[in-house]
Amino acid sequence: MKQVLTVAVALALLGALAVPGGGQPPTEDPSKDANYYPLAKDNAWTYQTKEGMLILVRVAGVETKKVGKEKDVSCAKLETLVNSKPAATEQVAVLKEGPAGPGIYRLAVNDRPVEPPLCFLKLPPKKGDRWTVNSTIGSETVKGQFAADEEEVPVPFKGGAKLKAIKSVSSNLSVNGQPMELTYYFVPDIGIVLERARIGMVPVEMKLTKLEKKE
Repeated sequence: MKQVLTVAVALALLGALAVPGGGQPPTEDPSKDANYYPLAKDNAWTYQTKEGMLILVRVAGVETKKVGKEKDVSCAKLETLVNSKPAATEQVAVLKEGPAGPGIYRLAVNDRPVEPPLCFLKLPPKKGDRWTVNSTIGSETVKGQFAADEEEVPVPFKGGAKLKAIKSVSSNLSVNGQPMELTYYFVPDIGIVLERARIGMVPVEMKLTKLEKKE
């Protein structure tokens, strides 16, 4: 189980995809594009691995607080459960003035602040965008690069239908010096439909099989 929990925590952690170069000031409200990761309370995503492991990510609550220069930011607390057992928590929010500009940011992992907050999806998403990771979470360091692309992927939640997704692919990624690979696939109004990762020598693939979404 220790290995399983390590994988789950790492996947939660490594949603932190970016601090894109430039950090230009925002020119528009990013909220209209935030449907790439709908974060209303009680929304929940169930994933299954090739080995049959079930991973549930759910929005356990939402609080409003000040983040950096922004007031009244809606911050979602996500809980990750592996085979029904708690494995990790994280806090995510849409920021207009984050380090990377407008985007969806990870603010904390397992109640440890992410400093600075890390943008794992810049808004609006754009093919060809590139990111550089350089942040700390407690005593852990996250470094590397990511690039955005587009791809159609089959989604079990939609009966295997192929959906156009924004794809985020890592390169030279490490956590505390341990090499990792990560690819996320985002679909509007659904969220993350597929995750692929390699943690050390351990490959992981998570496919979305169920979505519970607050209307």
